[in-house]
Amino acid sequence: MGLHKVRIAIFVGLIGLSVANAFAEDEPKAKKLPKDSCAGFFDDLKDDVGLGGKKGKKNLVVKYVEDALTKIYRVTGVEGLGPFEKIKNAIAGKVRQRAFAIETIGKALEAYDSGFAVLRKEGTLLENAIGDYELQGEMLDFLRKEYGKDLTPEVEAFFAGGMDTAGRMYEKNVDRWKWDGSKDNAFWQIFRKVEKSDLTRKKDLKDTLLDFMADSLERTHKKLKSGKFSPEEIEDGIHKTRRMLREVLIVMGDFEGLFFLDERMSVKGVRSLGVKTSEKYLLNEKNLEKYAIGVPKDAFMYMLELIERFGQLKGADGMRVNLYEALTQTSHTFTDPKTFELIKALDPNGAAKASIDATKGEAAKDFKALVDDEFLLHFAKALRKAKD
Repeated sequence: MGLHKVRIAIFVGLIGLSVANAFAEDEPKAKKLPKDSCAGFFDDLKDDVGLGGKKGKKNLVVKYVEDALTKIYRVTGVEGLGPFEKIKNAIAGKVRQRAFAIETIGKALEAYDSGFAVLRKEGTLLENAIGDYELQGEMLDFLRKEYGKDLTPEVEAFFAGGMDTAGRMYEKNVDRWKWDGSKDNAFWQIFRKVEKSDLTRKKDLKDTLLDFMADSLERTHKKLKSGKFSPEEIEDGIHKTRRMLREVLIVMGDFEGLFFLDERMSVKGVRSLGVKTSEKYLLNEKNLEKYAIGVPKDAFMYMLELIERFGQLKGADGMRVNLYEALTQTSHTFTDPKTFELIKALDPNGAAKASIDATKGEAAKDFKALVDDEFLLHFAKALRKAKD
């Protein structure tokens, strides 16, 4: 997630610094409501909202949101947590990942029914609330690791203050993610839309998802070719390209059982980057739906490599850009001469230029290969063909 260019309140003192120090430690195991006590959560929600579907037919969307919402509820429903324990518990409980799943499901289905925008909006709000806090802590941890001897107390307090502000904002909004039966509750808002949906035909669901993913791949190719996604921009180019590629794979994973990797299929333009990839995006193919959709395995694995590659390229240099913007685009006034030396060391057009230019050069090669090979267009074509 890119840096939000907002004014960050400063919270100087032991509380702010203790929050930052706590973030640097290993995250504790999340406190969750017992599964038994959550067993009736969705039954209560269904009773209160009501279950529908066109003319009583089975609503196909319910099961795809039920898992994510229940896992969010198990964490956000925990009572008795002290200051900042809620946000740290949400991180440990992977609430942000579940919120992103709700967001992605909403985006994927919005073309079928604009009402699904509520899933996208609610998921985005929760994901960003946690992400803002994490970003402040990640920037501070990076400074401690890479620029520890140059890190001044006022810069440390600056980012501790950012974490304090983000943590308080999360706590202010998280009560909407505790099931209380009210219509303003996030669970009610999301499930009401799901209940009202007439998405009851499997072909409609599959076609909607395939079109969404193909559209996303085609838009990404167009933005790469036009230069709107430029390797010269780490956040607005490399990072956004990675997000759009990742989104396609996440859709396949969120709709578990609808997709499987087919080794018999292949796509033009696939390359091998020799990058070790994460297993977290691999599809769970244990309980496939009848008539599940085959996806070219070579294209899927190449996408995994691209996501990992762009993540590595963004890495440290992307963090330097974020830090430089945070320290120069704030209304806060710094006074320590060492702080200005630190800012100079982070300057993308100064001391950090050589490293950042090298990253941009590597990204330019990958961007050019994607455009020249038209891989994203070929993959999109294969997805559309799967509708037949």
